[in-house]
Amino acid sequence: MIRVLVVDDHALVRDGLRELLADRPELSVVGEATNGVEAVERAHALHPDVVVMDVSMPEVDGVEATRRIRELLPRVIVLGLSTQERTDQLHAIELAGAAGYFSKTDDAHLLVDRLLAIHRERSGPAVVG
Repeated sequence: MIRVLVVDDHALVRDGLRELLADRPELSVVGEATNGVEAVERAHALHPDVVVMDVSMPEVDGVEATRRIRELLPRVIVLGLSTQERTDQLHAIELAGAAGYFSKTDDAHLLVDRLLAIHRERSGPAVVG
């Protein structure tokens, strides 16, 4: 199971992500945070496999929180989330260490597909016997 920390300053976004991920038994939301400071604290306390991180938040933004989490917990994968559309260039959150970036206007199932791919990678190949 992939343990996910959801970080966004909007409750509706957090609720929507939690509901979306609850439909998949391979994924478990283990915590939530509303800003970058909480994100770093909760990541340190909960040791999630993946942090879904909003880019624009109060106190400490998602870019800086990603940088801090990747320094403290290098095995934790961070996936960025923003209202900005994806371009051909790397987003600032990817430059800070995020393994991917998703626009909130994209199909949310792209994010779920990426999380399921992480689950498959961590689970290793299936043994047929």
